Amino acid sequence: MDFRLLNAQMLPQAADLWDYCFEKKGDPFFEWYFKEYCLKQNSIIGGFDGDKLACMLHLNPYAITLRGKQVRLPYIVGVATAPEYRGQHLTRPMLETAFTVLRAQGAAFALLMPINPAIYTPYGFSYCYYRHFYKLPLTELKSLPPVQNVKLVRYADITEGLDAADKIYTACGQSLNGMAVRSKAKWQELLNGYKAEKVMLAVAMQNDEPVGYMLYAISGGTFKVQEMLTLNCEAQHALLHYAAGHLSDAQTFEWLAEADNLAHLDFAGADYCGSVKPFMMARCINIRKALELLPVPQALEGEATLLITDKFLPLNNGLLKIKASGGILTHASTVDDEEIVMDAAAFTQLCFGTFSFDELMRAGKIKVLNPHKSGFMQALFAKCRNYINEYY
Repeated sequence: MDFRLLNAQMLPQAADLWDYCFEKKGDPFFEWYFKEYCLKQNSIIGGFDGDKLACMLHLNPYAITLRGKQVRLPYIVGVATAPEYRGQHLTRPMLETAFTVLRAQGAAFALLMPINPAIYTPYGFSYCYYRHFYKLPLTELKSLPPVQNVKLVRYADITEGLDAADKIYTACGQSLNGMAVRSKAKWQELLNGYKAEKVMLAVAMQNDEPVGYMLYAISGGTFKVQEMLTLNCEAQHALLHYAAGHLSDAQTFEWLAEADNLAHLDFAGADYCGSVKPFMMARCINIRKALELLPVPQALEGEATLLITDKFLPLNNGLLKIKASGGILTHASTVDDEEIVMDAAAFTQLCFGTFSFDELMRAGKIKVLNPHKSGFMQALFAKCRNYINEYY
C-alpha cells in the first residue's frame, strides 16, 4: 500500500469513497465540499493499491484560540476505508503518514471528531472538548422565566445575520477556550453551508445590541439547535422561549450546549437536566512545539522534569526539563530524574486545559514523583472552559 497526498486527478475516487461512507452525491454539503473546498482549501492523504484509492483522510485547515493564542492546526475528517480493504489495519500507516506531513508543516496539534473513539485512542487521541446535551419535550421550555427586555430578530436569509453572530461569537471567545477562529469569509462559508441545509437564524437584541444567537433546524418533529451562544441569561431564556413557540412544528428539543451550561436549573422536570458528553478529540503531534506555544503567567517561577511517553509517535518520547521565568517557558533535554510522568494523551488534555493537573493526577493519568512540583504544574496548565462547534 502506497500512502500519499491526492491530486486533482484522484479527487473523483475520494468523492466516490465519501459517497459510500458519508453524505451521498447530490446532498448539498457533498456538492459544496467537493466542488468548492477539497484540494482548494484542504489536503487529502490516501492509501493506494496501485492506482485504486483504498482509504483516505482529509486534513482541513483550522485555527483555534488556545489559551489566548491563535494556533493553526488541522481538523482530521473523512477518515474512510473502502469496504473491500477493511480489516487490513490501514488506519495506522495512514495516520503515520499524516503525522509526518503535519510535523514537517510545523503543526503542534490535530483535531478529530470520532464516530468511534476506540479507533483513535490507541493512536494518542484524547477528548479535549465536552458538551452538555439536552433532549426534552419542547413544552418544557415554557416553564423558563419570562423575559421582557430582549427583542428577537429572525433572518429569512441567515447570511444577513453574519455581523451580529460574529460580534457575539467574538465576545464569547473572551471567556471560552479553544474556539475556532472565524474570519468573515469563514462565517460566510459556514452560513452558506447551513443555508443549503435549511438552517435558520434568530438573534436576541438588548438595547439595540446583539446579545445572543441561535442557528437551528426543524425536522422530523425535532427542533434542533445547531449552535447557540449568548452573552447573558436573559438572551438564553429569550431564545429558548423562541424555540418553545414552535409547538405546531416540533415536539422535541435538542441542544449541544457548552459543557458547563446551567439552563437545566430552570427546567421543571428533573429528568431533563441533560448530560455531559464527549465531543471532540485532539492529539499533540509535536511536544516541544506545543510547549513553545504555551503562554506563561508573568509571575510564575519554577521548573520541573517531565517524562512524556508516546507509543505511536516515538519522536515525542523524551525527558524534558521545563522552566518558567519572566513569562517565558524554556525546555531542554535532560538526564535528571523524572519528577512528573504522563503520556501524550494526558499532555494534550493539559495543554488544552480540559482538566486540571490535579484532576488528571487523581484519575491516574499523571504520576507525580516529586509532590513539590504539583503547584508549579497546576499554575502552568490552568484549567479552561473549552468550547468548539465545528463539523468538517
